[in-house]
Parts: sequence; structure tokens; C-alpha cells
Amino acid sequence: MDKSFDYNHFLHKPDDQAGEFLRWAQSIKDSPGIPFGVDEVDRSVLPLRKGTETILLGRPGMCKTSMLLALARQESDRIVARGAWDEQAVVYVSYEQTSEELSAILQTDIPLGDLVRGRADALAIRQASYPMVSRGLWIVGHGLSRADPRAPRLTPESVWRTIRVIQEEYHREITLLCFDCLQIVPIEHARDRVQAVTEIPIRVKELAMAIGCPVVLAAQAGRQVDEYKWPIPAMADCQWGSSIEQTADLVLALWRPYNTYGPGAEPLPAGVIGDKPYPVTDKLLVLRMLKQRFQAGHYTWALSLDPETLEMRSMSVEKEPLEAW
Repeated sequence: MDKSFDYNHFLHKPDDQAGEFLRWAQSIKDSPGIPFGVDEVDRSVLPLRKGTETILLGRPGMCKTSMLLALARQESDRIVARGAWDEQAVVYVSYEQTSEELSAILQTDIPLGDLVRGRADALAIRQASYPMVSRGLWIVGHGLSRADPRAPRLTPESVWRTIRVIQEEYHREITLLCFDCLQIVPIEHARDRVQAVTEIPIRVKELAMAIGCPVVLAAQAGRQVDEYKWPIPAMADCQWGSSIEQTADLVLALWRPYNTYGPGAEPLPAGVIGDKPYPVTDKLLVLRMLKQRFQAGHYTWALSLDPETLEMRSMSVEKEPLEAW
């Protein structure tokens, strides 16, 4: 026997299974999990639980990052509300935006437009920074103040090493892990980008199970979606990502009609979301459930999501029959 290999990480004997099952079932009874945060959606979407992987699928500009940040901030606020900001943490892994940019979006005291145009008052900026010290959200990614060409690549392995530091040196329990964005996560030793993107959902799912927390990833849909009459992605539109269909526990498709049609567009006709038309506003976001493990059902919701404030609520909810897809 290879004594250097610790098989106990993977081997579950029959008596182990009984005890593990009891603890797992009891933990679900004791813990509500992480809700989506919109009542109508939470009636159909199961809470995010340890080891689960959720994919937010959409074309560029369809609020994937905004929704990911909204989910992260909601959980961060819950951590603070239960007085656990020095014990628990949400980890947000960013490949597209710096830590400073994300902090600007996540703060709620100064309009984002004033910050990016340099119009915010210096005292207001200082005051907005104070609550960040005790919030429950940790960012893993690049920062402008730490720009260094010698910095290592932020591979899933690098993320895992960084999370180990958060757990072991700062003694935080990770309650939620967010990745933005799947298509640009670097994978070492991959032969090509197709292989890399195919491996990412698998690697991240393994990471979620190893850490013991839910993970949510933003993923880009293929360009063919732009040619659809109503450009809401389907499972087959996961760009280079057949592994998403296999590994994901929940897949949600996003479409922001305003970015497709622009201002002054005609309302979406009845049948696109539900049984009534919807006006095309800059906050309308169409959300469709494509897959949910352990539970059947296909739903489409009309949400209001403000990309600047990250405020998210329901416009209404309709259950759409599968035949109408």
C-alpha cells in the first residue's frame, strides 16, 4: 500500500456513509442555506448549500457580474447581521475588475457615477470606506495598489491556496464562493482554451466540495444567442462548456432586453416571460431557470436589477410551460 497517499479523503465505508448521511440531512434541517434573495424566485429555486455549483449564464452586458455581486453582498450583509464578520466570509474571485473597482460598486453611500467621474467629496469617500473594515466580503484578485508583473496567475490552484490562508491564518469559515468570469479563468498546462474552459467547472466544483461551501460562477453564452428572436440562452449555449451541463447543480440564464433593443423599445409581448407584456426599462432583467438538480420545473422571472446600486427585486413571476420554450 502506498503510505504517502491518504485514502481517507475519498473512501467512505458503509458505516461512514450512515453517519455522514445523518449529519448531512440534519445540517439541511438546521441551516436554511443561502437564498437567492427574491421571494418569488426562492419559491422555486433551492437554497444554495455546501458543495453546490450555480452558473449564471448570459451574453456580455447582461448583468452577470451585477447579479453575482448582488448575491455576494446579500450574504455579506447576512454575516454582519448575525455578528459573525470576524468568523465567516464571502469570497469573491475577480478576473475582470480590480479590488478598488469592486469596492466602489459594493459601497452604498456614494453614487457610482460620482466616483468614476471624480466628483465625490473627499470626506464622503473616507466615510464610505469605514464600513468596509467590518464587512463579511473578501476579494481575491488584482489590485491597482499591488500591480506587479511578477504576480502569479490566478489559477484555481492559486485561489485554493489563498482560501487556505483565509481559513487557517484569519480563521474564517467560507460561506459562499463567487467566480467572475468562467471563460477567462487560467488553467495551467491546458493544451488549448477549449480544454481549459471545459476543466474550469470541474475544478471549481471540486473546490466547492473541498472547502464545504456553495460556489456561483458567471459564464458567457455563445454568440449564436444574439441571433435568437428572444436572446435568452439555453443549456446548449454554454460557450465551450459541455462540462457545465454535467457539473452544475443550478443554471440560470440572464437577458437584459434594454441592452439588446436600447431606449424606446416596444414592450416585450405576452408569452416571452409570462401571460402579459413587460415594458423594456434599463432595470428589467429576464431570468430563466435551465437546470436544477433534485427538482424538476422550468421557470422564467421578470426581475428589476439596478447595476449601480445592486438592488434586486421581482417585477412578477410566471411559470412557463416547457412546450413554450
